[in-house]
Amino acid sequence: MFDDDVEAAADLILKGEIVAIRGIGGFHLACDATNGMTVERLRSRKQRYGKPFALMARDVDVIRHYYSVNSTERDLLVSPEAPIALLKVDGPDTLPDCVVPSL
Repeated sequence: MFDDDVEAAADLILKGEIVAIRGIGGFHLACDATNGMTVERLRSRKQRYGKPFALMARDVDVIRHYYSVNSTERDLLVSPEAPIALLKVDGPDTLPDCVVPSL
């Protein structure tokens, strides 16, 4: 059915599931940030009701759908370190409020 585990995980995420991905420092929990019900379910399971989640995106073009990215931020995001960055919410699309509550 699927060629690899990545494809299977992507399919589950698109269906509204939450998946655990093993990384070097532990596990990353991943879900579709555009699906408010799934984000709320993740918040409930993690008991993380008010703290913003870090978002991962394929590339800067995807990030620009939701946030503005200046040249300095872009350089940081595409660097090998790829740090978490706080960005201004002013893209053409919006994410559910539950992704970053109270901000």
